[in-house]
Amino acid sequence: SEMVDNVEILAIKNMQVQSNILKLVTKIKNSNNIRIKMSEGKFTFYLRIDKDKSEPLSKDELLGTDARPREIILEASEDLMKESGRELQEVEFRIDMGKEPEKLRSLERIVNAVGHPVGSNPIFYIDGRFYLGVESDKGWSSARSRINWVFRPALQRNVLLEASLDLPFPSEFKRDIPEKGEAWDDLKFGLGKYDLKKDAKKKLREYAEILKTDFPDATITIAGYTCELGTEKYNMKLSENRAKAVKNFWVNECGISESLVNVKWYGESKFNAQKGREWNRRVEFICQECRR
Repeated sequence: SEMVDNVEILAIKNMQVQSNILKLVTKIKNSNNIRIKMSEGKFTFYLRIDKDKSEPLSKDELLGTDARPREIILEASEDLMKESGRELQEVEFRIDMGKEPEKLRSLERIVNAVGHPVGSNPIFYIDGRFYLGVESDKGWSSARSRINWVFRPALQRNVLLEASLDLPFPSEFKRDIPEKGEAWDDLKFGLGKYDLKKDAKKKLREYAEILKTDFPDATITIAGYTCELGTEKYNMKLSENRAKAVKNFWVNECGISESLVNVKWYGESKFNAQKGREWNRRVEFICQECRR
C-alpha cells in the first residue's frame, strides 16, 4: 500500500553481536502524515556482499529473523521534526542468527560489510510481515501488510562486534582503513550528464543525515571523474560540474556546512579502462574523519 511505501529505513546507527543475536538499531522515516503501528511482525534479514542487488536472494545470504511479539509505533516525520528537530526515529531489531555453522557465516559477512563497506558493497534486505495499524478517534484499526526494504548501510561509528571467543574470524575479513581517509561511496552519471536523479538525491540525503548526526565536524572531499570520450577540456569541465552538483545539493538542500566540503575534479586524467566507461562517470565521497 502507499502508506507502507512511505516508511523507509535510511541508516544503521548501531550494530552489536552478542552470542547468536545481532542487535541492529536502525533509523526509520515515516513520511505519512499520521503515526502508524506495526504489530505481530516477523522481519527476516538478508545481507548481500559484492553482488548485484537485482539477483535473487540465496539461503547463504540469510542473517536471521526478528519475530518477537511487540508493537512498533512510528511517529510521523513532520511531527518528530517539530518536536525534536529530527525526522528519523530509532528502532531496534534483535535478529536470531541460529546456531553453528550458520552463525559463523553470518558473523563473517557482518565483519566484511562493516570493515570494508566500499570494497564489499554490502546491501541489506529486510522482508517484513506484520499488521499495519492506523489510529483514529475510535482507536486502532489494522490490516495484514508486508514491506520490503533494500538499502546499503551507510558509514557509522557506533558499530560494536562482541562475538563469542570460540568464533574466530578468517584473516580476509580483517580490513585496514586507509591512513588518508576512506572513500565510502560514489554516484554514477550518464554520458555527458551532471544532473542528480531521484535515487541520487535520496542517497545524498541519507548520508547528509548521518554526517550531521554522527560526524558533524568531519570534512568531506567530493571528487568528480569522467570517461575518456570527448576532449580533455570538455571532460575537465564535466567532472567539475558533477562534483559541484553534489556539493550544492548537500549545502543548499541538506544543510551541510560549506566550510566542511572540499571539491576536486580530475576529468579523464584518472580514467580506468579495465573498469569500463560507466564506472568512470562518477563522483566519489571521501570522509577523512569518519572513523569508527
